Amino acid sequence: MLQNIAMEYKEKWKTLEEQPLHFLFGSSGSMLTKIQNFLNITSNLPTITILNVRSQSKFLQSNIPIVEENIRKLVDDFIEQKIDLLPLDQ
Repeated sequence: MLQNIAMEYKEKWKTLEEQPLHFLFGSSGSMLTKIQNFLNITSNLPTITILNVRSQSKFLQSNIPIVEENIRKLVDDFIEQKIDLLPLDQ
């Protein structure tokens, strides 16, 4: 499901000089562990994360079902700057 959503947005943004968002998803592995440690994610719950390197900020949400509608809304809200991002050190 997440790969299909990522591909849809990648196609939608193909005419842009730079994609506004890159997708990374997984349930295990060393990269996931490094990201969880970097963002101080201690919960084992599925977590939707946005890491904004440019603004040194993040968004974490683990209290919503990971379904297509919620993922699309979160991506659209991020692009439209409708979500509150936290500093990386929080």
